[in-house]
Amino acid sequence: MFKQQQEKFYQSIFYRTLCDKIIETSGLSVSNFKECENLALEMEKKGYTISSHTLARFFGILPFRKTYPATLDILVNYVGYSSFSHYIEQETEFIERGLNAPAKLFDFGAYSMISLELAIETNDTKSIQELLSSIDMNHPGKTDVTQLLGKMVRESKNKSELLKTLISSENGRRLFYESYVDEDDANGYFSAALESFYLQHVRTINNKLFGQCFLITKGIYANKSVNHLLVEFEQFSLKNNSEQLHFHELSRLIETQILIDGIAKKINKTYSFYLDKLLSFEQKLDNHSFAWLLARPLKAFAFTGTLKSVLQSKPFSDAIIRCYRNSRVETTAELILQYVVHANYKNSGELYYHPPLKLQSVTHQNENNARVILESSTSYIFADEKEKMILKKNIHSFAKQTGQTWVFDLLE
Repeated sequence: MFKQQQEKFYQSIFYRTLCDKIIETSGLSVSNFKECENLALEMEKKGYTISSHTLARFFGILPFRKTYPATLDILVNYVGYSSFSHYIEQETEFIERGLNAPAKLFDFGAYSMISLELAIETNDTKSIQELLSSIDMNHPGKTDVTQLLGKMVRESKNKSELLKTLISSENGRRLFYESYVDEDDANGYFSAALESFYLQHVRTINNKLFGQCFLITKGIYANKSVNHLLVEFEQFSLKNNSEQLHFHELSRLIETQILIDGIAKKINKTYSFYLDKLLSFEQKLDNHSFAWLLARPLKAFAFTGTLKSVLQSKPFSDAIIRCYRNSRVETTAELILQYVVHANYKNSGELYYHPPLKLQSVTHQNENNARVILESSTSYIFADEKEKMILKKNIHSFAKQTGQTWVFDLLE
């Protein structure tokens, strides 16, 4: 319902602004039928043929009727756009830069998003809590709040206070702790917040699974002890109820169990079980979801030194290649697949039509470290010798600094 209302609202703005642009381009006023005739003649001189009656209906001088797509294209061509869809794209971007929040997202009013941002900047705890409480949690625009909170927490000079404020609010907990995942985890702040604030408030097994998996994997990749977390983790079992897990939860669970088996020196005996489990989901998930299901376990296999052995399984390696070929490399998961595939099949003739791609960095600010290390490691595969020397030196430094040394398993 909200999306339909939004589209209707946007359409009225698109048409109104297009009328303004036509008037500005032509230099004519358009308030009666005679002026529509003048506009039709002016447009004809420029090579754009459209009837005065059509223009009169579009400008609301005659009763409005649905405008044909071809007519809309002519109108936007006249004011300098290649098509009506191009015009919509440009105008939508402009509209969405407005200061007002999505309609009815906050009970407080249209400018509550800006009010929330300012309240966070000034450490106005009471206003932060009031604004968060006024959010309709069923509104699709709540994802905008999640992105704002994630950005504000990452940049905050008072992280601890802000994290406490967010955990003290039901909506703050749901919008930040349960919706935003800071994979970069600068100085371990996100891990500390999960362990100190969030896990004691967890009400569902799924959220507890996420928290435990995040903490254990971050610890193991950083070569830290996670023994204090393992007892709690034992309640989760891949053999039970894995079909009910979200693909993100499932991929994190398998990743964590692989890493734990690696520490216990038994991964060589258990990895075939994980391969069979992963392959069992290929036909059940869409390509985006399956990419995530594969990506985290691939990191874990590499970290435990078993990735090359795992890739000897033809059914598994074929599934990785299929998933990669069907991806557009728009997520970190697909970036991981890209790195694994190119590192292993560079000279096989399999990839001549599939050049490595990079992500749009602005849309992956919560996992920038992964983007940098994966794009750098993939570049290393194809770089010339001088570039290779620079890349290899800095890849090793950055990977150790950010807990991503698993990439070393695939470097030459």
